[in-house]
Amino acid sequence: MSPSLSVFHTLISTLICARECIVGNLKNQNHHLTSKVKSQIYITTVRQTEGIQLLTLIASSEAVVWPVIL
Repeated sequence: MSPSLSVFHTLISTLICARECIVGNLKNQNHHLTSKVKSQIYITTVRQTEGIQLLTLIASSEAVVWPVIL
């Protein structure tokens, strides 16, 4: 595996783990939030490495984490 693919694979694995943590936290702690708050989408830049930018889109209602290559 090339270094860039290895970095990419590591970042994807990290995002998947983060998604599991977020899903668990939402199920356990945020069940009382209104649907309006839960439907908000937060966009954060995770990291930019070797021209690969991963964006994390977290929809708090489902805690969806989407890796996007730009």
